[in-house]
Amino acid sequence: MTEDTARLARTVYEAFNRNDLDAALALAQPDIEIVNLAENTTFRGHDGFRDYLKRIKEIDPAGWIEVISQLVCDAGVTNECVYHATHVGPLHGIEPTGKAFTAPLCDVWRVRDGKIASIHTYADNMTVLAQLGLLPQPAST
Repeated sequence: MTEDTARLARTVYEAFNRNDLDAALALAQPDIEIVNLAENTTFRGHDGFRDYLKRIKEIDPAGWIEVISQLVCDAGVTNECVYHATHVGPLHGIEPTGKAFTAPLCDVWRVRDGKIASIHTYADNMTVLAQLGLLPQPAST
């Protein structure tokens, strides 16, 4: 069971990476819930999951997620990842900078009957803003 859960996560990330959102949706429960803690947003159902994935792809259609490690149990899988992208599209109302960035993130997935039931995502948005040059530089001492 746990090996299948790890494979499920990798399959969904691979579908995202090749812009096949339908393949990712097919592996989700109809009542899936996605909670993005860094942005205080929640998405529900297949339509919500599609909206969530599309928002990420709008930042950079060629952006991709690299799975660094996984911790798997019968209830789900925790995925430590890095999102690789270039800021060419909307990002929280910030005009595109054209700069490349890598965003560390952690996704905690719960799985039910072989499909994703929920995702709680924890992304390091401060690292992204710093890489894009959008944070003030610290004062020198």
